[in-house]
Amino acid sequence: MYSECLSALSTVGPDLLHSEHSSQANRLVIADLDIDHYFLPVQHVWSREELRPTLETLALLHLSAESLPLEKYPLLMPAPDRRWESDIIQRAVRSLVDDRTYASQGRRLLPVVELLLKRMADQFDVWQQVSRTLLHSDFNCSNVALERTGEAPARLIDWHIAASGMAAFEIASIFFQPHHNHRNLERRAVLGDYLEARHRLSENLLHPDDEWDSFCYATAANGLSYLPPVARQLQATGSLQGWWSNMLAAIVDNLTWCASL
Repeated sequence: MYSECLSALSTVGPDLLHSEHSSQANRLVIADLDIDHYFLPVQHVWSREELRPTLETLALLHLSAESLPLEKYPLLMPAPDRRWESDIIQRAVRSLVDDRTYASQGRRLLPVVELLLKRMADQFDVWQQVSRTLLHSDFNCSNVALERTGEAPARLIDWHIAASGMAAFEIASIFFQPHHNHRNLERRAVLGDYLEARHRLSENLLHPDDEWDSFCYATAANGLSYLPPVARQLQATGSLQGWWSNMLAAIVDNLTWCASL
């Protein structure tokens, strides 16, 4: 999907976006980048200034791909009850409640999840009308090459799970990075920096309030859809370690925030 879309884009090229072609892809891609770029450690905590060049690349990508016929490609994140049935999501939360280690998190999530599932079912038809674009869908520090000088657009690597969907999912995913790269960032400020980048690149202005609503929907959809895999991991191993433990913490934080709006 990524290769086909890239060949159709006139404003985004391989100078900014790199595909992976094999199990050794990262080495191949890094060799293709010039010496003026560097990668951040996977557990790096973003500063707002560091993130801006990447948000500009995402804005350039999204703007370029919005004119493409993306209906034939899979959605990154359909509505929760289209990806997982609502009862599967609720069962996932109850499995946390039943586990001694995660019971407090599960009890905190249960009313939140019920509220958000109802709210999102009511909003589903609205968000199906939002234009779709090409999404990287694996955005994290290790997949971003930053230029050593200035605030030039960053380069993105590792496109093996590229998908289509509304741009807000890409921005919301920043706040689910399991190494908590986002913990120094404020949600509205990040969205504002993304919209500012879009405004610099296009005359097609977006209304900040509409995009905020879209971002909130995407944040809730992300969190709800991550719950069943977390529950499966808990069932399979009996505990949540490392990546999985951090992801659960991000889910609780984001869904609780969404429910408070």
